[in-house]
Amino acid sequence: MISPVIGTLVLYTPRSDAGFGLPEQLFPAFVCYVHNDTRVNLCVSDSKGHTFGAVEVQLLQDKDEGSIEEGFAQFIPAATPAK
Repeated sequence: MISPVIGTLVLYTPRSDAGFGLPEQLFPAFVCYVHNDTRVNLCVSDSKGHTFGAVEVQLLQDKDEGSIEEGFAQFIPAATPAK
């Protein structure tokens, strides 16, 4: 398990009812608060470069599977901090 830190770049998949069009659209996001190893707050950029916040987002770890109904974030392999 990787402990997230503030400033880590992740990919955010918003909830299916968030109104962004394509399901499972990925958006770049930065961790701006860490609740624990699996819940973070994010500063997200949409496809037009506008930013918005997402709170208490599930951060996938190891072999976790995200729920499109709730939205989730995942580490970018190239941006994953060393263990």
